[in-house]
Amino acid sequence: MLGRSGAIRLSARAIGRVKVCRSPLLGHPRTQAIGRARIEPAQPQPSAAGLQSLLGSTMRSTWNCLLENLGEWRGSFATVDEQGQVLSDDPSITSLESSDGGKTIHQRVRKFAPTADRYFPDPQTAPPTKDLNLTYSEVGRGFLALETGAFSQGSIQLAPFAEFGAELGLVARPYRSRLVIRYDRDRHLMPLTVIREGLHPEVPPGLGHTLTPAELLDQLSGQWAGESVTVYPDFQPASYGKSQLTMTRSGDQLLQTLEFGDQTLTSAATIRGDRLEFAAGKVTVLLLADGLSASFPSHLDFRRSLFLEAGWLIEPNLRQRLIRRYSDRGEWVALTLVTERRLAQ
Repeated sequence: MLGRSGAIRLSARAIGRVKVCRSPLLGHPRTQAIGRARIEPAQPQPSAAGLQSLLGSTMRSTWNCLLENLGEWRGSFATVDEQGQVLSDDPSITSLESSDGGKTIHQRVRKFAPTADRYFPDPQTAPPTKDLNLTYSEVGRGFLALETGAFSQGSIQLAPFAEFGAELGLVARPYRSRLVIRYDRDRHLMPLTVIREGLHPEVPPGLGHTLTPAELLDQLSGQWAGESVTVYPDFQPASYGKSQLTMTRSGDQLLQTLEFGDQTLTSAATIRGDRLEFAAGKVTVLLLADGLSASFPSHLDFRRSLFLEAGWLIEPNLRQRLIRRYSDRGEWVALTLVTERRLAQ
């Protein structure tokens, strides 16, 4: 759902159905956070044997998830203001390689100056403007991922006088799309970072856009059947859900109806340029090029639950959304991946 998190929690299933992992940010050098993962079992605490089993399967899944992002990804780091205006767009190469039997990850992020003809620069001859190298075998608390390779790394707590935000990455090999949404210490939205990448050499590098924000809005209209999986930083079992979302445009209004279980939620957004403004939920959706969208609070308020969301129209009839949710106490509580398939236009 564009204007709400739409996280649907049904009966819990075994966590083994979902690969869960923690990692540093995969290629955003300004917000790298690497540390030892601290595992806090959900209440009631499992037995010693049960805890050992849980930790063992989770650690194996950690690296399996991370390996879904291995490869050399070529694309660009773009900064975009809250109106959708592109402020900069720098070609980039993010490489992730494993060694020591997959126990260590080597990451290199290179950014280049844009070329006058907009062709991707030759990394053999063009010197990078930034070159970051990282090696790690442990990962931070603020990361969760799912078996597709989709991941999110970011703040674990909304707090006064501190920056707040997260990176959300969606993977549909050989493509990958990532968004970084951040607020400064005064709770003002900072320019978004939009990272579009293709796996080299399968995808020819290029900086052109195949879908405009206006075209994305048109393509989102219709009925969508969704399946969701939610994972939790406290290692409680994953939860699953199904939903149906209907989006209809009427003039400068976008109407949404979300059905799940025996509940129906209806909301409306005002269309202002490339922005969808949901007044009732105090949520803004920014439509971006190449089928991407970013959802975030219009105003960052304490004592109010919130979510950050990255959406990606991967194909005309296939869309994914990754939602990072926080409680009304500002605590990071869940990460949800929703996969939606079109039922009707």
